[in-house]
Amino acid sequence: EFLWVPGTSAADFTILFGDDAYAEPSYYRNLAKAHTWQMQIEAYRGYGVNGICAWTMFEDPAVRNFDLKPATNLLYQVQKAAYHPNAVFVEEYNPRFFGAQTATRNLRLYNDRMVGGDLTLKWRAAGGTWETRALNMQPAGQRRETVMFTVPVLAGPFTLDIEVADGATTVFSNSIPYSALPHRMLSVPAGFKVGLHDP
Repeated sequence: EFLWVPGTSAADFTILFGDDAYAEPSYYRNLAKAHTWQMQIEAYRGYGVNGICAWTMFEDPAVRNFDLKPATNLLYQVQKAAYHPNAVFVEEYNPRFFGAQTATRNLRLYNDRMVGGDLTLKWRAAGGTWETRALNMQPAGQRRETVMFTVPVLAGPFTLDIEVADGATTVFSNSIPYSALPHRMLSVPAGFKVGLHDP
């Protein structure tokens, strides 16, 4: 079962979405559910939980008379994606980096299939060259892999693309939005001095 917030105050959802949550509380309440439930599924899978109670998908406002309406049911879509058999999750959620830095991400990889296989993990940043790593995965297996990439020099948005291939077939893909920020140098305004007080 998921942890949940029974209240409907938009203040609860500003943790994730800032002041935008006040504009449409019911919409952001559902969005907050989807986002936090995805986080919890990622954690559950890390502990080896391979399934959850399906009633949670019926909480979406799109549901009518027990019709899940998968095409418009956000909670259904999020949970389905989070339980992809060959999913790769990035443990870190911080999306901002300084330009040109070498960034490190820890990935959780899953093979929730009845068969093992030799899979290939692929990743690249900002549309650059793919880096690859060969992995032998057992049935219902998981592993943690650390990857590195270089953040673009120019400030602005970029993506970290991740794929898992089984031979020539791509079995999972995801693009994670990140931002590169400039290094800003601090300077002392004219006429001022900086001192250090160490009592």
